[in-house]
Formats: sequence, C-alpha cells, structure tokens
Amino acid sequence: MFFSRVFLGAAALYGVVDHVVAIPSPFSSYTTKPNTLRVENFLNEGVGFNVVSSLIIVSQSAVLVDVPIDIPHAEVLADWIRKKTNQPLVAVFTTHHHPDHNLGTRTILDQFQEAQFFASENVMKHLVEETPAMSERMRLAFGRENITSDPALPLVYPNTFFTLKGHEKEPVQIFENMVGDTVDVNMFWIPSQGVLIAGDTVYHRAMHLWLADVDTSALSSTWLKTLDFIASLKPSKVIPGHAASLDFNVALDLKHCRQYIRFFQDKTFSRGPYFFTSSQIAQMLGGAFPRRLEGPGDWASEMFLNNTGGKFGRDSDRLPDILDMKQFNNITYLQNWNL
Repeated sequence: MFFSRVFLGAAALYGVVDHVVAIPSPFSSYTTKPNTLRVENFLNEGVGFNVVSSLIIVSQSAVLVDVPIDIPHAEVLADWIRKKTNQPLVAVFTTHHHPDHNLGTRTILDQFQEAQFFASENVMKHLVEETPAMSERMRLAFGRENITSDPALPLVYPNTFFTLKGHEKEPVQIFENMVGDTVDVNMFWIPSQGVLIAGDTVYHRAMHLWLADVDTSALSSTWLKTLDFIASLKPSKVIPGHAASLDFNVALDLKHCRQYIRFFQDKTFSRGPYFFTSSQIAQMLGGAFPRRLEGPGDWASEMFLNNTGGKFGRDSDRLPDILDMKQFNNITYLQNWNL
C-alpha cells in the first residue's frame, strides 16, 4: 500500500507494538523446535502505516523483511532488532515496491552496515521508476526531517530461496511476482515453521484493504487466486503486510481479504469507472466492513479506505499514479505461475 494524496501534518502520529504470540491457525499444527529458526514481528503504527516488519533469527545471523517509510519508525525498529538478537543483520528484503515497506531502509543500513538490501528483479525495476518522485511526495507529506533524502535502492536477489549459516536445513523460499494490493509481491515461506511472510497479499481482519492499485478485474481476480494459493500451503501462521495488532489468524484474515475484494468487485468496480463519488465508495466499504480500532492504527486503516474511494470516485483529486496499474489487465500473465 501507498498513498498519493498529500497528508500534511500526519507525521505527528507515531506508535509501536512489540511481538506477541499469534493465534494458532486451524489449517495445520506445525511445531517450533528449540534452538531453530524463529520469526519475530514488529508493528509500525500510525505513520508507519501499520506495516508489519518480520525478523528471521537464527543462531549466527538475522534477516529483516520490510522496513517502514519514515526515519523515526526505522530508528525504533533498529533498537528493537538489537533487543531481539545480538547476531549480525545480514540482509534486508522488501516484499514489494510500495514505499511504506522500504523507504526507511537507509536508516537500517546505516545502523547495520553488514546488511545488504535485496528485492526481486521486478520490484527493483518498479523502485527505480518510482522512488525519486515518490520519496519527494512523502517528504512533502510527512516533513523533510522524517523521510530520507537519500533512498536506498536494492540489489536484485538472484535466487528463489536463501539459507542462513548453520541452518541450511531450514531454507526460506521466496514466491516471486504474486498479486496482492499491487503486482510483483514477494512472499517468504518457511516450511520448517509453517510460517508465511505474506507482504500485502494479506491484511489483518481489522484493517481496510488498500485497493487504490487494483485498477483491473484481472488484478482483483488474481489477488483472490493468490489467497487460494496461500490457503493451499496450510500455513500455521501468516504474517500480513498491514495489521491492527499482532494477533494473526490464518483463517479469519484470509476470509476477511476474500470478502473485502469480492465486495469491491461486485458493488463498486463492476459499475464502471467513476460511477460513484469518492465518499459513496468509502461509505459502502466502511458500512460493509466496520472497524472499531483505537489509536494510530485506526488512522492507517481509514486512510486506506479513503484512498480507495479517492481513486475510483468521479470527484477524485488524488495525485496521478507513477506506476500505471491499468497495464496489468492480462490474467494469463498475472497468473503465469499457475501452469
């Protein structure tokens, strides 16, 4: 998720939530063995857009997946990493091109100088195209002191899995180019733990979904196909890209995403472009999926909702998208992993 409209003054909203135990899923019952790989999660609330960062920790190193957009949240995340492990951070991955999952990476790299920043080839291409203009938009929105003037760009990660020293029997698989709230989302699957770091293919059940990039029926249909694939893995834990809290639940979170996307398809998108006003779209989605969050998490969820309305409403005043999502209208291409 990211937003294109300028929200001045929003940088005052900050908050953090530490790791809690996830609710077990009914899909399966993986068990974690002592002294093996583990995944800890950190919730970047408020201007952190409720992005969930994941820290993969083993006996000799650690890997971070997804970094919040702003410097203050990234600094708090860095402190949290040091509290969770004294092992070196060797890599940072971003799940996709939206800046709320990577724009703060420069802060992390400055503090963990052994780490390399990686993304898939397609994500890297999107970041090269978007980052100069998008980082300037974010600096205007949140203050130049809060958004880096020197965004880090990733190296292309050349493989579809990685292992960490001493834990070669616990590979982390990377499912590239999946569709979620945008194209080319990468999911990180840890079979030994039954854990999936889903990026923005999955949202927590108490969050509105960012649909402002779902410009074609092929995109929304393929997102549903992605959710089916996730369910087929029978994961014990799915870590969403955005969450109201860290009480993840595989069945409930997937159900929420499916219902939300289908409602949008049937009630809004099917009526054609600009049939409704922005406020009408927001009211329909808000009425069908009422959320009663408290604190800065509610701000992020409502912002997602209002940007969906702003994108497809006939009275939209959003800034134009940098990446033209209308080009992704070929369902065969978007689902080319399904032979």
